[in-house]
Amino acid sequence: MAETLATAAAIVGLIVPTLHGIRLLTDDLNNVINAPRVIQRLTDELQSVHLSVACLKEIDEAQWKALGEKVAEQSKRALTTCTKACDEVRGDLQRWTRRSKDGQRSWRERANVGFFKEKRITAMLEQLQSCKISLNTVASTASFHSSTRNFRSTEDLKAQLLARQQEMNEIAVVADGQATSVEQSLGVLRIAEKPEEQPGSRAENPEDLEEDIEGAEMAMEDELLTLKALRGLMEELKASIALTKVEGNAPPKAGSVQVNFGDHNHGAQFGTNHGPIGGIQIGQRG
Repeated sequence: MAETLATAAAIVGLIVPTLHGIRLLTDDLNNVINAPRVIQRLTDELQSVHLSVACLKEIDEAQWKALGEKVAEQSKRALTTCTKACDEVRGDLQRWTRRSKDGQRSWRERANVGFFKEKRITAMLEQLQSCKISLNTVASTASFHSSTRNFRSTEDLKAQLLARQQEMNEIAVVADGQATSVEQSLGVLRIAEKPEEQPGSRAENPEDLEEDIEGAEMAMEDELLTLKALRGLMEELKASIALTKVEGNAPPKAGSVQVNFGDHNHGAQFGTNHGPIGGIQIGQRG
């Protein structure tokens, strides 16, 4: 318990700098004129990431205890990843834009983001999306732990547990598919014979092109790590809700409920979902 609370305290300490980093990047992006469309997508995504990070402020010590040490550590990692991604994009903007006399910045290659720049920005965007999904699911699971006393029967609780399990399974399946796509894209990038033959890949000088290629590869590698972390987080969150005590209005005979899923009580479980799974779409590659 002490370790979990220590990690929770560390998370609180990370929230403010993470929010600050998001605001700084948002301001920089809004200050770029004639920016490519992918930049606007990134700006829009940052707004929802900001809300997801802020949600962690509402998780109290009892909820972090229920979530467990591993979930707390994964949450800490998601915040760190988000801050790092924002800092790196801000650094990229300094290289990719020019500052005008009025203080605004304009894109160096007008109307052309470049093949490798777009790969890097898209990977960073999807990395932020994965962090957002991680934090949203942690926050909603923490809320679930606090609401179990409101269930009137073990049947109601089992239904909610199954729904939560299904949501996490769906997120994990999408993360697995996206990770496979990233691995394939990385393979194509690494075996490309001549980068200059890629559409829109021409840079102002060879050094810029080399840096763009390296940046795209590094961003995709980071995205892959973030997706794998998201997949692992879903397993830890499922473990945290696998055994839940019924309190409050439950009948006196209700104690704790162990929910088993079929003959194999491990791995991905599937059921029926009748509503949308918010925020599950991580991104799509062409």
